Amino acid sequence: MNQPFRITINLSSSTPIYRQIADCVVSGIATGKLKAGDTLPSSRQLAKLLGINYHTINKGYEVLIRGGYIFMDRRKRLFVSEKGKEKVKGLDPNWTENMKKSLMEALSKGLEGEEVLNKIAEILDSVREKEADR
Repeated sequence: MNQPFRITINLSSSTPIYRQIADCVVSGIATGKLKAGDTLPSSRQLAKLLGINYHTINKGYEVLIRGGYIFMDRRKRLFVSEKGKEKVKGLDPNWTENMKKSLMEALSKGLEGEEVLNKIAEILDSVREKEADR
């Protein structure tokens, strides 16, 4: 029996909590732990579970809604979107900018283009392995 997906945060992280929530859900979708149609807890439910302000949860969920990862039905329930809809919407506009920053950092530290591409392929393989392990 599969365990339900858990959203986890690290209060010691420099990453804002709302962003950790969004990243956790995106990771769950990427690895197949969350599938189209799966429900997410309400902001208030998740706030109670994690012991944080529900406005912080709302902010994380809003990032996910804008990105097309989740949607809210007319009864205010949250669901994981279908992958096809995500593709139509495309990537978060900040994705390209974040990728550029990461690539600039790697190049500025002396990595060659091929080494960077190999590292990207390695990371992609590890994400795909997690999906296969489910």
